Amino acid sequence: MAKHSYSRDELLRINELDIVNHGRQSRPFTADEWQVLKDLNIARRTKRGYRGGIMRRKFNIQVVTNQRPSLPRIYPCPPSRRSQNLILLTDNPVHRRSNQKEDDKHLRMCLWNARSMTSKVTQICDMILENDLDVLILTESWLRGDDNDHHIIADLKSTLPDYDILQEPRKTVRGGGICVIYRSSIKVVKNTCHRFDSFETLDMTVRTSSASVVRIYAIYRPPPSPQNKLTFLMFLREFSSLLEMISVIDHTPLILGDFNIHVDDRQDRDAEKFINALDSAGFLQHVSVPTHRAGHTLDLLITRKVDQLILDLESITGLSSDHDAILTSMNLERPVSSKKVVTCRKLRSINLEKFREDIKNSVLSKSCASNLSEAVDEYNNVLQDLLDKHAPAKLTRVSLRPRAPWYTEAVRRSKQKRRQAERKMVKTGLEIHKEIYRDACKQHDETLKKAKTDHLTAEIAGCDTKQLFRFVRRFSNPSRESILPDHDDDKELADRFGEFFHNKIQTIVNDVPGSLVGASMTSTLMHSFTEFEPVTENQVKMIIRQSPSKYCDLDPVPTWLVKACLDELLPHVTRIINSSLSSGTMPDMLKSALVMPLLKKPKLDHNDMKSYRPVANLMFIAKILEKVVSVQLRAYLHEHGLFPLMQSAYRHFHSTETALAKLMDDLLLAVDRGQEAILVLLDYSVVQ
Repeated sequence: MAKHSYSRDELLRINELDIVNHGRQSRPFTADEWQVLKDLNIARRTKRGYRGGIMRRKFNIQVVTNQRPSLPRIYPCPPSRRSQNLILLTDNPVHRRSNQKEDDKHLRMCLWNARSMTSKVTQICDMILENDLDVLILTESWLRGDDNDHHIIADLKSTLPDYDILQEPRKTVRGGGICVIYRSSIKVVKNTCHRFDSFETLDMTVRTSSASVVRIYAIYRPPPSPQNKLTFLMFLREFSSLLEMISVIDHTPLILGDFNIHVDDRQDRDAEKFINALDSAGFLQHVSVPTHRAGHTLDLLITRKVDQLILDLESITGLSSDHDAILTSMNLERPVSSKKVVTCRKLRSINLEKFREDIKNSVLSKSCASNLSEAVDEYNNVLQDLLDKHAPAKLTRVSLRPRAPWYTEAVRRSKQKRRQAERKMVKTGLEIHKEIYRDACKQHDETLKKAKTDHLTAEIAGCDTKQLFRFVRRFSNPSRESILPDHDDDKELADRFGEFFHNKIQTIVNDVPGSLVGASMTSTLMHSFTEFEPVTENQVKMIIRQSPSKYCDLDPVPTWLVKACLDELLPHVTRIINSSLSSGTMPDMLKSALVMPLLKKPKLDHNDMKSYRPVANLMFIAKILEKVVSVQLRAYLHEHGLFPLMQSAYRHFHSTETALAKLMDDLLLAVDRGQEAILVLLDYSVVQ
């Protein structure tokens, strides 16, 4: 990187010559130097002419006697054309900020040593949203890679649904770990990398498009100490071997992370050896500003000298860590926003009065179906046609966007105050303004956490029991998309699952001893249940009103719409139920279910069919029929005392909690009586 520097006397002489001659025929630079200044957008001709700029020439040029850092945003230069000539002149455009339109075309990535993500999820999400990051790489994540991380990942995913997480945890002792948060539209593949003793590594291939691919090596090097028995020579030897492996890879490499080496200290021999190792391998380190609170540069971005991968760098200060974050724009195509194609209907725009009128004028109000199956088909076909008429289905592409409802006006004001304090600190550089900026950063973090806490508290206060369990599950377990075995054809996979579940049930039946199959009952029957009683419209109406408004894709219309038009649909639904009860049959249409295979545990092999359990979703009217049958059966069993004494399932006022309470009570009573207690648990649903 070529540099042009001037002494103090030369700068003063240039300024005096320019003032005397008013800038006429007094260029102190050669033609080549002047061309470099114009290429760097430093020397610009004004369109206002001599008279428009005469007042500005009265300001003396500011004299700087030391070399400036390469980040222009931290310099306290007055906003004049002359002061702009004092920035570091360089032929390499790495540290020049591009305009906003160009930034939108390139990948935005950030590196930060978080020193534990546990209590900083809100700040991490705010950093991603404020800086519009595509990739955030965190060192010292302090994640363990077990169930203890679930609430952290779940909190991140609830705010950033269009981001995915990849991590390399430290599973041995506390601390360390590397975590990557990236947009779902970016394809990130974790590579198998050789493990090193002196530093932690996460090797991944990042692909934003077919032509934009980079191989990223995220590194965290723990400081050497008597406890870990690590040395710098051990690190240098292993890091040199890593550089040798990187030199033969196909994709453009990028090495970044917290190296805990003071590369800014020219007197540090370890830093000198490290820079020499990079230089001999053909690599270049780009960060030249302090990244640690103590004033040293520890977090580094390293590329090959021949690669133009880093376009610009910027530090993010005021974070709740002893490290600043490094924000960079990379010469990679920026991914498009995560989108998915969904089928939607404008259900809320349905005119309920017209919908009810159409039901009255349909065949449902004067149904003359000859059998039960025809009555069910009429119900489904009529409601499906009316739904297509009033709210036709449309395919649309929706973007997945972050969700931060706690971003209130108070948070916005605190962020404005923080930015004002930062600009004041950058302009003056005074210690008092640095202290004010640190206080503004702390105040903003407290305001942000309080806003999120208040929002979640209000959300919990408005939850009923089911909503509360759903809320806890959302923030305690990360949401996952449906995991299925590897397959090329959906129909072929569905057939495989159907065959497997059928064979599983057949195997259980075959394992039942033959002596129990068809065994005659020798006991005398005191009571018998011969037929179901027909139900009235009021009974069906009460059951429907008390049922949750759930529905599946097999339902012709949503359940809430059925409840809204219940008076018009009730006679036909009641006829279907009574016809089924009197004939003792279940229509084939109501036997159909939408079966979804769910992975039993996240750590099980997703390609093994035994790792899945089936979950069947029935039509709403089938659930109502089941409810009617269940009410009559339970009433009969309860009336004649036929419920087993110890049964807790499928009974009112009985649950897992009552079963455990009974079990604990029996065990404690046995111990009090001086007896031995043995607990035997049988699982009849074990996978065959």
